[in-house]
Amino acid sequence: MRLSFKDVLAVHCDGTTAEVPPVPGAVTGGPGARHAFGGALCHGLPSGRDPERTVRFFTAAAAHVAALPAGSVAPGRATPGAPFRR
Repeated sequence: MRLSFKDVLAVHCDGTTAEVPPVPGAVTGGPGARHAFGGALCHGLPSGRDPERTVRFFTAAAAHVAALPAGSVAPGRATPGAPFRR
């Protein structure tokens, strides 16, 4: 659930919650960001990761694609995970 332009809130089926800030960046394109968000969410949910890590992953995926120039090729699967390697 998106709370505002400031935070994203996720509620897991076991009742745990995760509230994380959005990934900063400039929106230069946007097409495909919704699909990147959904794809990363579908990948993260069954992976067994904790809700906060999953929220950070799908938020990073959407932000990354939104920052690509319009009409550019979609990134590879490993690209959105870059914020977790820091």
